[in-house]
Amino acid sequence: LCKKYFRHEDKTPTMLPRAPNQRYVDLYSDAKEFEDDKRQQANYEAEVVLYRALERIEENILVLHGLEYTHYQFSVCTNHKIKPKECSDCKKNNLNNNVETDFVVIGRGYYVILEVKNISLHDKTEQQVQDAIKKRFEGSLEQRQRTRKLIGGLLDRAGEGNQTLLDYTVFPNTPRALIQSLDEDQRKQTICREDFSHFDTWWKKNVTNLVPA
Repeated sequence: LCKKYFRHEDKTPTMLPRAPNQRYVDLYSDAKEFEDDKRQQANYEAEVVLYRALERIEENILVLHGLEYTHYQFSVCTNHKIKPKECSDCKKNNLNNNVETDFVVIGRGYYVILEVKNISLHDKTEQQVQDAIKKRFEGSLEQRQRTRKLIGGLLDRAGEGNQTLLDYTVFPNTPRALIQSLDEDQRKQTICREDFSHFDTWWKKNVTNLVPA
């Protein structure tokens, strides 16, 4: 990947796919049966906010949106014991897809895993919002750790274990003031609404500058 995409010196991202895939319609009725669809639409729109921000980063990076992998691929990279049809360690079918990873960004000497979470603030008390943020963060942490194991194992097998591996939970529509239910270490692992106003600056501080020269 590095040889193919990082040969040139222009500071522009390569986005895959070239544009975020629209998976939901733009307008729903107020009927209750559409509640889940509307939630999925809001989640997709939150991913688009991050997609556009990554598009504007002035670095030669490769951005993978919606990365999927089978449990067999995960098992190979993490040294799970594999039988013909299932994983001996966790009994999952080899062809089962693990949870999709929202974004994986590959740069010079680093990989960044980004999980996007949309928090609806409509008709919710402050405590309900805090509880929702904590629950979504915990869910995203599990997703990030799984993908981190996959990429880390793959890099080790390729003899590239010296790469910097980072991961963050992204709340594109949530002010940082509302994530107080998270502890200090957890807050350092989040990207909030304010960070998108100068996202290139945030990226250099929290990603690029953390990579050893």
